[in-house]
Amino acid sequence: MTDDKQPATTKKNIVTVLRIVARVFGFIVTVFFLIVICAGGLQDGVTVESLFVIIPITVAVAGYITAWWRELSGGILLVAAYVLLAISPNIHALVYGNDLQFYTGIFIYGSPILVAGILYIVTWRLDRRYIKGRAVKQ
Repeated sequence: MTDDKQPATTKKNIVTVLRIVARVFGFIVTVFFLIVICAGGLQDGVTVESLFVIIPITVAVAGYITAWWRELSGGILLVAAYVLLAISPNIHALVYGNDLQFYTGIFIYGSPILVAGILYIVTWRLDRRYIKGRAVKQ
């Protein structure tokens, strides 16, 4: 079925389900990263090196909280937190004089943050398009 032939209630239901999935997934991701930081990351206290993980996770938590009211802003913050987390090993290498390296693990480790951010951005876009009727026919 094309977008024009779907009833408005079906479109609204799709947006509602996607919003619920984004919120539940975002909640699980946020709780996981907070547990990781509180349980393992802060045993020795906050050091300069631990800030390379604490700052991106703090941005992700702020993005998740923001996304409950402003899906686009929260989604952008979550994507920014992922990018910050993904480049933090290279920033760490620059600060401490090590060689730049590509860490595949950090991309995989932070990918749930990216997925949550994309879900929020897609939900915002669909909500704007289907429910509020601001879409231009394509």
